[in-house]
Amino acid sequence: MERFLKKKIIYQILPLLSVVVLILAWIIFSCFTGGTIFPGPVSVVKRIAKTFEIPIAGMSIIGHTLVSLKRVLLLSLCVLVLFGFVGCREKGSVPFENDIFKFQLKN
Repeated sequence: MERFLKKKIIYQILPLLSVVVLILAWIIFSCFTGGTIFPGPVSVVKRIAKTFEIPIAGMSIIGHTLVSLKRVLLLSLCVLVLFGFVGCREKGSVPFENDIFKFQLKN
């Protein structure tokens, strides 16, 4: 039981520790480069706040997000339609093309 408890604690601490290490590495790397190659966290937060205030290409950040979401949903619909007609049939059944070909031969 004690071993299970230690394992559980480790699995809860490791994700938090990895995020802290990543943020510290980000800060250190941005300090060494002077923020020219890799911007620091403060400048990134300022830039994000600025995108909410000032439109980019005549559209707010929410508008850009909605356009991206529309693209993802449209692509998902295309994939669903494609796999609905071509594949994703019951296991052991013949492919869609063979179904059409056999139907034409019978008639």
